[in-house]
Amino acid sequence: MPAGLPLSTRAIHRIITEGLLLAGVKKPGIVVHSLRHSTPTFALLNDANPTRVQKRTRHQHYATTEIYVEEVQRLL
Repeated sequence: MPAGLPLSTRAIHRIITEGLLLAGVKKPGIVVHSLRHSTPTFALLNDANPTRVQKRTRHQHYATTEIYVEEVQRLL
């Protein structure tokens, strides 16, 4: 892909899938969309402000972010 051009969704999917395979974590249930869920989880596990996580993940409603907050509290 030429430098400076935007990546297509398909190209991003391929790159991430290859990275998951190389890292040895590509298993059933682990898909590219899993990263969408792991990002707020790891941020909250590392004491990120939930309101900032909401903004970064572009959750329209805080209740969506709160699902991750509750999951992290359960994990801890």
